[in-house]
Amino acid sequence: GRVRLAGLEPRGIPGDRTIRVPRVKEFKFLYPFCRPHWRGYVFGLLLAPVSTAAALGIPYLAGEAVTTLKGQDSGGRTLEVLLTWILAVSLIRGLSLLALRYLVIGASRKTEYDLRNHIFQHLQSLDQLFFKNARTGDIMARITADVESVRTLAGPVVMYTAGAVFTLAVALPLMISVSWLLTL
Repeated sequence: GRVRLAGLEPRGIPGDRTIRVPRVKEFKFLYPFCRPHWRGYVFGLLLAPVSTAAALGIPYLAGEAVTTLKGQDSGGRTLEVLLTWILAVSLIRGLSLLALRYLVIGASRKTEYDLRNHIFQHLQSLDQLFFKNARTGDIMARITADVESVRTLAGPVVMYTAGAVFTLAVALPLMISVSWLLTL
């Protein structure tokens, strides 16, 4: 699809202020490079709900601790128990987030390595005439900046998108249960 953005003009189209939004099918070229590292992506993304639940559990437990300090009914929990739970959930959050990042970013680095090797092999197979007509700077830019962008897509973008989806899926029902009017 196309999206209109004020003030942005794509190169080569004077006066046209639309940019093309890539679709999922345009990233299919990346699948063969990600496939060998699927375990890192799957196990890393399985930790996203754990990390999200822990992140959302900490404020809830802190609220229970404040309720206990005020002397109101907190379900019979003592402050020490709540503080212990806050520390335990914080530890779970930290470890699950560390493992999530380690696995997904590690898989994206391996994907980047495979993609660089594929590009290098392709460059070695090209005819001398190609290198006579191509600018060295353009070739180097493709190998460095473009591959780095693909790695960012294959790692942090996947990881942060999963985190945002799980946060929305858990936080929205919790917010509605507290006050649907405030949620709106």
